[in-house]
Amino acid sequence: MKKRNILLVLPLIAFMVGCNANNGQGGENQNNDNDKPAEEEPVKTPSVKIQDGERTMYITKQITLTAQVENSEDTVVWSSSDKRVLRVNGGIVQGFGVGKAKITASLENDPTVKDEVEITVLDTVIDTNVNASAWDFSKVFQADPVIESVAGENPNDTKTYAAFKKIYGKKYVAKAHFNVKSVGDWVWNSLTIGHIDDNGKIFATGFSQGTKKIITQYSNTVGGVEQLWGDLSDRSQVWNQHDLESLDISNGVDITSLRNGGDFYFFINNELYWKDTATFSDLDNVDTQPVVYLNCVNAEVTNLYASMEEDAVNEVLNSDAAKKVFYPTFKANVEISENDTKIQFKNVDSITTNNKDVAAKSIGDAFYLPANKASKVEFDLVIDQWGGTDSTPVVSMDMKRHDAVTAETRSFLIGETGISFAGWNYNSNMPGGYPAGETKYEQDSSNIKMIEGTKYHVVCTRLIEAGGQDTKLEVFNGETLIATKQHGWQDGYKGNVV
Repeated sequence: MKKRNILLVLPLIAFMVGCNANNGQGGENQNNDNDKPAEEEPVKTPSVKIQDGERTMYITKQITLTAQVENSEDTVVWSSSDKRVLRVNGGIVQGFGVGKAKITASLENDPTVKDEVEITVLDTVIDTNVNASAWDFSKVFQADPVIESVAGENPNDTKTYAAFKKIYGKKYVAKAHFNVKSVGDWVWNSLTIGHIDDNGKIFATGFSQGTKKIITQYSNTVGGVEQLWGDLSDRSQVWNQHDLESLDISNGVDITSLRNGGDFYFFINNELYWKDTATFSDLDNVDTQPVVYLNCVNAEVTNLYASMEEDAVNEVLNSDAAKKVFYPTFKANVEISENDTKIQFKNVDSITTNNKDVAAKSIGDAFYLPANKASKVEFDLVIDQWGGTDSTPVVSMDMKRHDAVTAETRSFLIGETGISFAGWNYNSNMPGGYPAGETKYEQDSSNIKMIEGTKYHVVCTRLIEAGGQDTKLEVFNGETLIATKQHGWQDGYKGNVV
């Protein structure tokens, strides 16, 4: 039995050794290529990549994102990090709120495979939900927004406004450039930036074309824009003055409107043309919103800007333009110093118009006397030359009522030989002569004349008494009082005068 077992094993060993010997010719450690393991295919990692595209959008608008998927047949799922800002469906992103949010594209069965981008949602400067049918707002959603009124057959039918967005309170500045397309024949046509309250009433000082003028209005927007006449229109009209005729609007006009509490400023091409500070006491504690306002005018409006930032408001308030008090009716005849401390009347021999048209006038309420308070205006007066076109040439200081009961004006009259007063309707011309009688200049018991080249001091006092306002006029030569007169006219009015 043992022999048989040995005989069976030995041939097997020999065979194995023999095989080893036959394949070992190249060296003892050489292996057969057929014994190498097969190389495996490299594992391909799935990926998602959001393609390049818009990363900024405007509220209410949408953009489309696309995602490239590699090494996977899985479905892409889209999501937003803040649905108050952005919402997404199938790569279509909708802007819902101003701010930033992330949009993520991920694989449905493996959310760890993803890509994300940050999208910024910008706000529009104009509220496109207000009067949308009256305006073309298609170009609001861009870096340089543009709005244009929808013009009908007759420009007189254009009475509308567009509201600046998220600007609301008692202190703000708003600006715009108006390119006029057409103007109606209604005499009170106007373009401006006005102020609207919660009741839909607009206060707006604007620029009117044709006969160029400044006009302040209240307009009621309930049921359509309707002009409301009364306290404002009778006193706030500037016709052909303040050098309005020289305004060239062929390339458009820049309008700036600023509210600072109870003060409202209106600028044309960075020059102050109107200020209301005393009239609108009913708005002192009321929040308003700036609006682009068109009345019988069609226009394209660009360079839209509005801000409630303190620095932006103060930059305008602190400008030299905002500090102006007077405007010259006509610059050829009236020259006002830069700081409003000197007024020079010129061309006395050629002027034939009424005194109200040769004047330095208050820019709205920039120079006014308050209600219910006795107050006075003082100035030094030097006569260079007495004119010869009027039998009684005078220098006058005029006070005009704010209310609409009457266009009443009271004038302090300073003449060559004496002083007087006049009461008259501002819609007409001031009467000549001395309606209240002349009080002669007197010094050392003798009547005298004003001497050309001599400086006199004039004090014009508004008296508030039981019967209403009265006026008193005093003229001094140095320390010597040479004339004084009290009018004695009381009409019960104690309100503001300009």
